[in-house]
Amino acid sequence: MKKCALALCLALLLGLLCMPISAGEDYELLQNGDFEEITTHWEKYYLAAVDYCDQAHAGSGALQITDRQHSTDIARQVITKPLEHYGSGQYELSAWMRLADPDAQPVDVIIAIGVYLKDGQKFWFSTGWTRVTSEWTHLSGVVNISWSGALEEAEFYLVTPMDGDEDTSKNFRDMILDDCSMKVLNYDGEPYEQPTKAPVTTEPATDAPV
Repeated sequence: MKKCALALCLALLLGLLCMPISAGEDYELLQNGDFEEITTHWEKYYLAAVDYCDQAHAGSGALQITDRQHSTDIARQVITKPLEHYGSGQYELSAWMRLADPDAQPVDVIIAIGVYLKDGQKFWFSTGWTRVTSEWTHLSGVVNISWSGALEEAEFYLVTPMDGDEDTSKNFRDMILDDCSMKVLNYDGEPYEQPTKAPVTTEPATDAPV
């Protein structure tokens, strides 16, 4: 009887040791990344004009960006509170984009995360360049985001090349953006509870990440 009990204990112990260890959850930081709620939680970056359109990658809505005059003139979402909650770690960035004009030449785009501290330090993290055409193009990448100090603001946005000077009009194409995502990977804590209202935003940072 004792041998049977011992064997059962050993079997249970071995079963526990062989169970896969959870890698944590992947939580979404962005709100309305699919633009099904018109432009809620999103805003233009600098001089660009942003508006809801029905030319969606999926679902019924997308964001159209026009009147671009700078490499960062696309759109942004402030992510200060969720990034502060999840902290330093690995994040998966994703977006779908296409050029509005079917005859426009392709342009390279990156997804960027700007992290700005209260002491004035600024950090940028981004995916690699992806060539966007008039067909829906998937931008994605995993970035390691880290900082030390009090967080003033953080933002999710997209950037086209500067070409080394201010005359970058060939990259200022009208664009359509949809299905944006930013997920923290392998996080074992509690998820951030998103507010029901969009946060009050400040002026975007004036520096580009490239």
